[in-house]
Amino acid sequence: MSDNWLRLIPTDPTFVPSARAAKRGVDLLAQLAPASASGERAHEVDSGETVFVDAGANFEAATCPWCNAAIDLDWWQDRMGVAASAEFRDLNVRTQCCDVTTNLNELRYDWPQGFARWWLEVMNPTAAPLSDAQIEAVGDAIGHPVRAIYAHY
Repeated sequence: MSDNWLRLIPTDPTFVPSARAAKRGVDLLAQLAPASASGERAHEVDSGETVFVDAGANFEAATCPWCNAAIDLDWWQDRMGVAASAEFRDLNVRTQCCDVTTNLNELRYDWPQGFARWWLEVMNPTAAPLSDAQIEAVGDAIGHPVRAIYAHY
């Protein structure tokens, strides 16, 4: 059986909210996206280090944030390997397409993905996708903007 996950990651990969702000975020996400009968309740995850929060089978492509050119996936995998070997402390890359310095977190992923140390998540939510206003409200609750990741495994 497969599962769908909704993860809300801070736009800054190193951001970790205070305990009080994290609880506000968990409580709000639990209201906005309750889990199915078989799913878990909304909760926070602190991995202790920056990791790539992927979309699972939903990953389709990545494009350059500057010129919108498709990112070659072999190039991307090589850069991910380099970043992983440095424990994702340095995400900076120069794009092949327009030779611009950016970072792996700023690439435009289809479906959205990104890097985070801390995030909120709920498995098999009954209400998804969230609206832009709902996503912004969760960001306000934790004190930092968030990006919604819809993963399928």
